[in-house]
Amino acid sequence: MSEKNAEQIKTLYSELHKIAQTQDWERILKVAKKILGLSVNEKKAFQCKTVCLMQLERFEEALSGIERNHEAHDLFFEKAYCEYRLNRVQDAYNTIKQCNEMSNREKELLAQIAYKLEKYQESYEVYKELVKNSDDDYDNERKTNFSAVIAAMRSSNPTATKDLDMSENEKLTYELCYNSACISISKGKFEEAEEKLNKAETMCKETFEDEEDQEFVESEMAIIRIQLAFCLQKAGKIDEALKIYNSVLKSKPSDLSVNAVASNNLVCINKDQNIFDSRKKLKAATSNELDAKLNTTQRCVIAYNEILFSIITNQKDASQKLLEQFKSKFEDKERYAMLKVVQLYKEKKYTECEKHLSDIAKSDKGSSMIKFYLIQILLTQHKYSEAIEMFKTLDDYRVFKLGIISAMVTLLKQLNDKNTISKLFDNAVNYYAKTEPQAKELEIYMRENSNFQIENDNLPKACEMLEKIRSLKPKDFRILSKLIKLYSKFNADKAKDLSRELPSLEEVAAQSDIDIDTLESQFSLLNSKFARSKAIPSATVKSPDQSKTGEAVLKKKKKKNRKVKLPKNYNPNIPLDLERWMPLRERSYYRGKRNKKKNQIGKGTQGAVSSKEPTANQPQSPKQGAKTPDVSVPKPKPPSGAHKKKNKSRNKW
Repeated sequence: MSEKNAEQIKTLYSELHKIAQTQDWERILKVAKKILGLSVNEKKAFQCKTVCLMQLERFEEALSGIERNHEAHDLFFEKAYCEYRLNRVQDAYNTIKQCNEMSNREKELLAQIAYKLEKYQESYEVYKELVKNSDDDYDNERKTNFSAVIAAMRSSNPTATKDLDMSENEKLTYELCYNSACISISKGKFEEAEEKLNKAETMCKETFEDEEDQEFVESEMAIIRIQLAFCLQKAGKIDEALKIYNSVLKSKPSDLSVNAVASNNLVCINKDQNIFDSRKKLKAATSNELDAKLNTTQRCVIAYNEILFSIITNQKDASQKLLEQFKSKFEDKERYAMLKVVQLYKEKKYTECEKHLSDIAKSDKGSSMIKFYLIQILLTQHKYSEAIEMFKTLDDYRVFKLGIISAMVTLLKQLNDKNTISKLFDNAVNYYAKTEPQAKELEIYMRENSNFQIENDNLPKACEMLEKIRSLKPKDFRILSKLIKLYSKFNADKAKDLSRELPSLEEVAAQSDIDIDTLESQFSLLNSKFARSKAIPSATVKSPDQSKTGEAVLKKKKKKNRKVKLPKNYNPNIPLDLERWMPLRERSYYRGKRNKKKNQIGKGTQGAVSSKEPTANQPQSPKQGAKTPDVSVPKPKPPSGAHKKKNKSRNKW
């Protein structure tokens, strides 16, 4: 390099240093190009040029320049960032991994790329280190990204990071509050998430109160509102969710992913209604431009709903084509199996459904959802024994969940297998007695077991269960009275001993919340139309002498033998009509009313003459000079049942 070029380069570098403080990227780029025009090997000028192109979002030009320059092999950050912004995420991950000594900026880019590739555990570890070891102006942004990673981890795997929570940071920014709400959603706490999202929306409005770019503010608000609508939808507040979804779609958000999520959720609300609207929404949610915007789970759910919609609307060819695409694109075998079963079930191919689900249920990947689907198919075919065996493979059966045991008992009753039902109740009682003695399920199983034993005349076993319930509730006189009633049927001495423990009537009345006077006055055995007001005696306890005197005073009145009323003009020689109390139309011998106008002229005006020529059956018109007979036209009679008008004059002169 000549001395003249060296002086020029030195001058240009000093100029570059001055302009760099203004961040005028176009001028900086021109100066960097001048330096490279004098000397191609100027590495700092080349790096400066690359950064300017990145700031101007000319990523293709920057990346091609890095790839052509052999001296730029160590620009890992710049190259990876350009690839990341060009949606070459896997290439960006491979590039940044080549960097042996990473600074904070390389680590943050690695964490963001890992998040984009859905490698949440790796991204979590990197962000955890960055949040712990760094303290600068970007601390809130770093915490925001960290909370987003935690929310994504919990959504993909609910058992992950159980003890980790970001709620302590939710007051810092609206983004942190939003991400904290997403973590609550992943835990299934929708009411808590709803409160946080309302708070995030208020914070967002306050943050951008003086913002001139309203489109940016609306795009930020739309994300929060869509998530709020989802919480309302999961909480069963469909009308409120529907209003928010429609308002967001009417605003036409610039973020396509927001539009896609809202459209998909509206299709779920519509179900098999508003088919044309659902078809439009699915078209908007399945655009090819959304592949880079949505994660794999979101794209899988949208594709799942699209196939279900095509099956419901009887688009057989389209559903089959979409099903094949789903199998090749996504690795979610469980959802694919459920879609296949729905398709076969729609065609009433129950045997194929059973075979398809049995293969998956027997494997290690068979979840409880698949097993429930299989149980439903078995019940459709009335295969109760196979359904019971499938119930036994569920995890909920091992902990004796009420719903599972209740379903099994119902099926066993269909098979009349009383011994198995009894063993099932005993196992449930023993399980809760050992693991959770204070659980409500224990008392429920004991009661149901005693009721079942009573139905099957196994009174000793029923009494055994009631004794256990009584040990939990010793002051419940209802259990004691039931025990006495049962013991009296096979062990009179035991019943007599227990009867001594019965409380007095005063104690029973004190424990009971029932107002006897109100009960007797409001709920009579007779209809309210025929009920008579009676003086209600007080509920005080009387002595035996008083009760005897009361019986003497209040004697039952004897019924009077009234004469049987006979119809007027009764003839004892003619048997009575047993149907005389029924309406005429409901009697067996009623044949309807005769049509008295059958042979009368009912068409045309009175005295009208037909214009047609007389037929052979019609009489000829009389000749001239002949006298016409005096034919009297009958007057029309009122229809049967018509009432005559009353004469208002009352026959006065």
